[in-house]
Amino acid sequence: MTAKETVIATLAEMPDSVTMPEIIEQLCLEMAIEEGLQDIAAGRYYTQEEVMAHFQLGVPLPDLSQGRPEPQPTGRV
Repeated sequence: MTAKETVIATLAEMPDSVTMPEIIEQLCLEMAIEEGLQDIAAGRYYTQEEVMAHFQLGVPLPDLSQGRPEPQPTGRV
């Protein structure tokens, strides 16, 4: 669905009494959800376990802006 189609569909579902701030809020929510789904599809996310482990160690999380790195072999069998 194009951005224009998303806006039209969102407006069509809202009551006639909707205010401009409510429209903007809903469109921002829809955009954030779409961006989140795209991030997940591209591998730009952390599991809860990864976040908790990094907080416990006190080290920053790695940058995933380019997606998840390929797992490195450990040499263990």
